[in-house]
Amino acid sequence: MKVRTKLYHICIILTLLFISGIFLLCPSGSNAATEKKSLIFAGNDKFAPYSFFLNDTPAGYSVDLVRVLSSATNKDITIKLMSWEKCISGLREGTVDGLIGIPVYKKREMYIDYSAPVASIDHAIFVKATNHYVNSIESLGGTVVAVNKESLILNELLKDRRIKVLKTNSVPEALSRLKNREVSAVIAEKDVALYYI
Repeated sequence: MKVRTKLYHICIILTLLFISGIFLLCPSGSNAATEKKSLIFAGNDKFAPYSFFLNDTPAGYSVDLVRVLSSATNKDITIKLMSWEKCISGLREGTVDGLIGIPVYKKREMYIDYSAPVASIDHAIFVKATNHYVNSIESLGGTVVAVNKESLILNELLKDRRIKVLKTNSVPEALSRLKNREVSAVIAEKDVALYYI
């Protein structure tokens, strides 16, 4: 049985920028990474349609951009998909040369050099089709909402004490919680949630 949902856009949250390119821990003047013959780029493994596994092979919009970048620069770039936490730790530890499809965090600008944005991401509220009382952020008061723990919108939601937030490991898990009636709604990146639905 398919999960049918109603979709409500979140208008009060700023549009988030996602980018693809080389993000280095070293100062922007350093060319140590560009001297390597091969580069390793990491991305989120559960962020379709931007980055995900398709038959055990990295796929998605961000992955395609890296392949174009690889061809245009004549650089061998290996793409590895994993959790966001591992992506960031890999970059900081030097086992990863760049990240793909990473949201722009102001606090990370001290150690990440962002490329130009290539896409904007909208967030939306997803509820079961039989839910007639949730139609905005305000109507979520007193409800339980599932949100991916790596979502940029999480910190904004935690500020609203009227809403109980259930953190999940991925958008698919959040949608599963909605299907099983464990939560009243899911707030997620619109295109990502629609892909998994």
